[in-house]
Amino acid sequence: AKVAALQEFLPISEDLFRVLIATEEYEVDANFKSGVKLVADKFEEVFNKYGVEVINQTGIPFDVNLHDALLRQPSPTEKTESDTVLQVLENGFKIGNKVIKHAKVIVSE
Repeated sequence: AKVAALQEFLPISEDLFRVLIATEEYEVDANFKSGVKLVADKFEEVFNKYGVEVINQTGIPFDVNLHDALLRQPSPTEKTESDTVLQVLENGFKIGNKVIKHAKVIVSE
């Protein structure tokens, strides 16, 4: 039940963080930005309380248990091995060893 409830709140939290990122690109009222940050921080506190961890690493091997590959593209360098996570398009989340949302990633060919 805890996992199901947290899964319902993940998209809301992600949207709040997208808003915060957008406020860096555009001129936004400081009070508005502060309010959004306050709410986003409260979500983060709840996730930390329940042991929710973000899956957002690049440069690691693709793992079907953690990632959803949305795109494959050529390796940027010869040193980059095939099936390496090049970019995280959308963070994933897990609690302990249980993935509650797979990270959406771009993987090297």
